[in-house]
Amino acid sequence: MPERWSFLHSRFPSVVAASLLLAIVGVIDYTAAPDWHVGPLYVLPVAGAAWGAGQRWGICFAILAAGVWLVAELSNDSRYSRADIPYWNALMFLVVVFLSVVLVLSALRRMVRQRTAQLRAEMTRRHEADLARLRTERLALVGTMAAQL
Repeated sequence: MPERWSFLHSRFPSVVAASLLLAIVGVIDYTAAPDWHVGPLYVLPVAGAAWGAGQRWGICFAILAAGVWLVAELSNDSRYSRADIPYWNALMFLVVVFLSVVLVLSALRRMVRQRTAQLRAEMTRRHEADLARLRTERLALVGTMAAQL
């Protein structure tokens, strides 16, 4: 792949995709009626950032998602018995839902990468063993042919 496309192997595409998805979910939430609860959709960009770009980016997007959710919630004509309830709800979304998703996906991502590295090492070991076996068989065949002369 040309060097100009090397950014595709970085975290950049995941961050861009998560940003766009967060913006789309925020607009949907902002324009939706107060009766429509789209809060769970905010998990998608958080999960995408955590899986594709890593735990730090996942935490950043968790905080951003909670902030966007709070802005959309405050802009709707939602009626609460107390003025601090939307802030509490945003904090609970952040801590309980978003950060949990980030931590679980980050741990899973680490395990997948470790297992992938182990499997690649095993494939390399087996390939080298196959090459050694082929060399031995070829040498044995050459020795048998030389003995027949």
